[in-house]
Amino acid sequence: MSDKPISDLRRRLIADMTVRTFSDKTRHDHIRHIEAFARFLGRSPDTTTGDDIRRFQLAQVEQSAQPPKMNAQASALRFFFTITLGRADLAHQLARTHYPRKLPRVLAADQVARLIEAAPGPGLAVADFTDWSARRLHVLLTVVQSSSMAKAAQHLAVSQPAVSKAIADLEHTLGVRLLDRGPRGVEPTLYGSALVKRGLTIFDELRQGVGEIEFMADPTVGEVRMGCSEAIVATLLPQVIERFSSEHPGVVLHVAQMNPVTHEIRELSKRNVDLMVGRMAVPFEEDDVNAEILFEEPLIIVAGAQSQWTRRRKIEMTDLIDEKWILYPAHQTVSLAIERAFHAQGLDPPRAKVLTFSMQLHHLLLMAGDYLSVLPLSIVQAFNAKRLTVKPLINLSAQARPVAMFTLKNRTLSPVVEQFMECVRTVSKSMVSR
Repeated sequence: MSDKPISDLRRRLIADMTVRTFSDKTRHDHIRHIEAFARFLGRSPDTTTGDDIRRFQLAQVEQSAQPPKMNAQASALRFFFTITLGRADLAHQLARTHYPRKLPRVLAADQVARLIEAAPGPGLAVADFTDWSARRLHVLLTVVQSSSMAKAAQHLAVSQPAVSKAIADLEHTLGVRLLDRGPRGVEPTLYGSALVKRGLTIFDELRQGVGEIEFMADPTVGEVRMGCSEAIVATLLPQVIERFSSEHPGVVLHVAQMNPVTHEIRELSKRNVDLMVGRMAVPFEEDDVNAEILFEEPLIIVAGAQSQWTRRRKIEMTDLIDEKWILYPAHQTVSLAIERAFHAQGLDPPRAKVLTFSMQLHHLLLMAGDYLSVLPLSIVQAFNAKRLTVKPLINLSAQARPVAMFTLKNRTLSPVVEQFMECVRTVSKSMVSR
């Protein structure tokens, strides 16, 4: 890309990557791969045809290029064709190279044993571990999670007697009772709870280790499991996914909707998710969870874009008291913040016609009628992303609860999860600077 037209393309490409705040390494790699493609063509890449793409990828195969390299090339070219050239039709013709995993998803018992054998310190003999732990510990975890021997057997595709025998073998080896039968099904004893807690850690650390090795072998693949609230799904998350997926197209994101201020934050300790993003309870009292504040923002009184209040030049809080309000359930942090803001003006807080945490319901009611609401700034921006649907009226002298990223303390996360978390931080900073 050395003559003038290609130099123009380079400037456009760099601008497109800069706008999306790509890392320096990603920008460098994208430019390197696109230059290699241009050298293969022998002309400006903005003249590319479908046959050119086919010839280029076939040449890579004939030259025995490794699949990770071919996938990285495809990722760079896909961005170049789709974003810089606006030729999504060419991007669709880029083939991703599939190849067998070098490591199994789940370690077999003998592989686990070799890992334990390499670790110093006292403990169960390797022979003992190979004999029962890897399989029977898995059975125990499944029974506890399903609260039923029968359901565990069905999940594991084995007979119920086989499950019962595995648990009995564990109890015999350890010399303690691990499970009790109660009105709510099978429940772990004090000893069983201790073993389950450590067992979850063991299997999670092994899975993270396998994922880390796979990532080192091929940094274009991997998985991230996250939980987030409805508000984050509507505001921060789409920008994070767009940025992260453009840099790591082979990584699969598993997103579950859950609220960190409820008992659902325990999904971290259960290791069902790698991280959670949502509003943080103040004070934060989870001893085994890290909470990293991403940003804070004001609360704003808003109306629908077609509301009569949007045509008023000057509005005081006292003017709005008797209007139809959509607010939040009583005694919640955001409700108390709204009450304090009105009390600071010498006013009683308004009475709500609708009480809900649903951002979707807030949005629909605001657009449909003369309702008023109090929303965090990021929600207002999200509602107005494509067209003006709600309009700010008054900036309250109150802050929404901070948005934070939550992870489990003393848990080793895979490199791909760490990169995803860094992407969350970067996008959060850009939202604050708007």
